[in-house]
Amino acid sequence: MPRIRIDRLRWVLPGFFTSVLLLLPAVRLAEAAGIVVSTHIDVNPPVTDGACTLREAIVNVNANAATFPDCGAGAGADTITFASDMVITLVASLPDITDAAGTHRQWRR
Repeated sequence: MPRIRIDRLRWVLPGFFTSVLLLLPAVRLAEAAGIVVSTHIDVNPPVTDGACTLREAIVNVNANAATFPDCGAGAGADTITFASDMVITLVASLPDITDAAGTHRQWRR
């Protein structure tokens, strides 16, 4: 009788582990959002034009939502990056960088 259980385990365990490995890519953990600023143009108030501005990215990060659909939604500790080197001429002061909990995020170069 013990021999049958061992033989069965030889077939069941590899199948079980294979199933788990195949399902792992489908499981996504919560992760911070990475928002890419794609234009040097600043518009205030922001408009939906297909280009993600720094102003729109900051608003989305602060709201943890896609307030402006040109940029991705913020979620948790976010990162704002730039598509390329650019000089942004601001037409008005940028919004403060905060979130609903009131914590500030850091800017890094």
